[in-house]
Amino acid sequence: MTTASWKTGGRTSVVGWMKLHSMQFSSHLHIGDSKVITPQAEVLAVQRQLPRYWGYEGDVTYPVFVRRMELPTITEDVDVSIDNRRASPIQVRSVRILGMSVSAVLHIGSTGLIQAENRTKNVRQFITE
Repeated sequence: MTTASWKTGGRTSVVGWMKLHSMQFSSHLHIGDSKVITPQAEVLAVQRQLPRYWGYEGDVTYPVFVRRMELPTITEDVDVSIDNRRASPIQVRSVRILGMSVSAVLHIGSTGLIQAENRTKNVRQFITE
């Protein structure tokens, strides 16, 4: 077993073993501390019965890509007390992931904010008689 460790911001993250088969489309793998992680993806997926491409498929503006996204309002009171003076390292024995896609986050460490956004429009075009 190979162990890797990262020390950032006074904390250490230790990962004993990791296997990640596939990672794509604005996904993030981060080991160690971070302040902000903001993966964003806009996907236009066109599926056609016959593979004909006219060259202007990506020129269309769908409302899903321009609409303002409202963040939820947090209404719960949260009391947090953190004492890192004697903080032990973040330890992970093993991680095995088949795939991460479209604004996914694998983060081993601490962070202030993760704000992921994925906007996907699926278009299916079939021949009608």
